[in-house]
Amino acid sequence: MPIEGLFACGADAVSIFAGTYSGPGTTLGPALVMASRIATCAAQRSRPHEP
Repeated sequence: MPIEGLFACGADAVSIFAGTYSGPGTTLGPALVMASRIATCAAQRSRPHEP
């Protein structure tokens, strides 16, 4: 069961390389994209809700 608000990025997430390590730096792109998405989600959650 998914846990709302829990994210993984980089080598901890499911890789497009299917569990292999093709070389240094290959996980940087996917990690940056996921980090950006996680930061956006966290920022949206930290905003107070309108009454």
